[in-house]
Amino acid sequence: MNREARWQPVHWAYLRAVYCLGEQRDRNGVAPEEVQDELGLEESQGEEVLEFLVEAGMVVWPANGEIMLTELGLQKAQELVHGPQNLQRSRG
Repeated sequence: MNREARWQPVHWAYLRAVYCLGEQRDRNGVAPEEVQDELGLEESQGEEVLEFLVEAGMVVWPANGEIMLTELGLQKAQELVHGPQNLQRSRG
């Protein structure tokens, strides 16, 4: 099964929220509770989504720590927020 096929809208929303909250607060890590509140998720659903993103290699979540985007997660989140065409222009 293709890994992309398992992605749900909530996974993309969570990834985007981690990026946006980190940008707003000008820091690398974001508390899981902040993302859950931003998206209106129950704690159990938030943890399930977070575990999916960890398994997909998009974020790291140290025990009792803040969520941080990996390089791949950062790239995907930037594409979600700014669009891939904007990233192409900035690289060239």
